[in-house]
Amino acid sequence: MKILSVFMLLFMLSSCVSIFKYKASQADYNQSVQLGYQYNKDMARLKQLNAKTRNEINLLTIDADSMNSSVSTKYILRRLEKHGIKVKAEDFNPEYLPLRHPSSRDWDITEEETTKYIKLNPDTARNIKWLTTKEKDINYWLNYARMYPRDFCDKYILPLMETDTDPNYLLTLIDYMYEMKPMNPLVPDKSLYESAKCHAETSGKAGYNGHKRLLGCKEKFRGECCDYGNFSARDHVIRLLVDEQVSSLGHRYTSLGFYDQVGISVASHIKYSETVVFDFW
Repeated sequence: MKILSVFMLLFMLSSCVSIFKYKASQADYNQSVQLGYQYNKDMARLKQLNAKTRNEINLLTIDADSMNSSVSTKYILRRLEKHGIKVKAEDFNPEYLPLRHPSSRDWDITEEETTKYIKLNPDTARNIKWLTTKEKDINYWLNYARMYPRDFCDKYILPLMETDTDPNYLLTLIDYMYEMKPMNPLVPDKSLYESAKCHAETSGKAGYNGHKRLLGCKEKFRGECCDYGNFSARDHVIRLLVDEQVSSLGHRYTSLGFYDQVGISVASHIKYSETVVFDFW
């Protein structure tokens, strides 16, 4: 009898253990099912996001294609012809230049802002005591080109068509400035001026041209242009805009770029007579 009781007890205990295992297994199964549902839900959401991303990429690609076509040779020639500027197609082949169309910048300029810009005074440096007369004049002509691009083009860029200046540089500049909206005038900044001045003076004494700082000069700029040679204030600006023999057109796009402040310094240069450094922020 005792043996039977012990047997029954062992059987019941073994049954309890099995029930516990079963319940634990059932809980694991339910959790797995729940995780499976969540996984499928996440995967469906991920597919939606991927599809949306692909659509956005396709739209960006379309926009990029549209922008690329707007700066192609035939479109530039068509726009120039519309403005009464006749060009022989065989004389115009700017394929080696990284051309841009100013419509890619329009999102950052409202009509209200452009109206406000053309009412401002381009001569923002005239009363700055720490600038020389030539530095003030350069600041004025740079702002004039930014604020009145078409007028500047008509008066000072188009006449260069009668010279031996590379027509690829001239015509792409004319097209760009005719298409762009007026930009804000640049205001002189003392710290930018000190950065430009140190670089202009040290590079001038060393006969160096380039952007690398010499003799411990500290740099402060988001964009920088350097020009060399003894030219008038207006001609220094024209040289940056035309940017002849500079295939990157970096001076052109920087001079007409999204900046608010500038430091302009003129110094003598032992090799090129004069250097002008523009530091933009």
